[in-house]
Amino acid sequence: MTITDEASTGELLALTTRQQRTKWVVVVDRDLPIGLIANAAACLSATIGQQRPDLLGPATADGSGLEHQPLPFIGCSILGADAATVHRVRTRAASRPALLVVDMPQVAQQATAYAEYQATMAATPHEELAYYAVGLVGPRNQIDKVVGGLQLLR
Repeated sequence: MTITDEASTGELLALTTRQQRTKWVVVVDRDLPIGLIANAAACLSATIGQQRPDLLGPATADGSGLEHQPLPFIGCSILGADAATVHRVRTRAASRPALLVVDMPQVAQQATAYAEYQATMAATPHEELAYYAVGLVGPRNQIDKVVGGLQLLR
């Protein structure tokens, strides 16, 4: 189901982030260098945008008529946690079919080619993976149960 199945686009664009029924969060390992955090969040967001284009509003023109590409209208909170918590969030979220779960394992940022990433992932059991970040999209109440208590990254 897409977000626009629930209500008209105009109604959704008028809602505040907190009023939206769908929630988007990215949980990052707060102990990583800022560049790795930014890279992980950007990569996850690219995949989420591809998987859920219904989260994007329309292109918008500024006062000079210059067009700006669509941005998500539901907002996206970046939450910080330690590495073990990021892994637990990913595991808990994966057990909820209503959630879109997109993760950034450590091996993804260490690989120099996508084929290398795939080979390393295929050879590594889930329990041994270190996650730099995990992105979640889905019903607000389910997201809140998975990430409850985590604070915004500061």
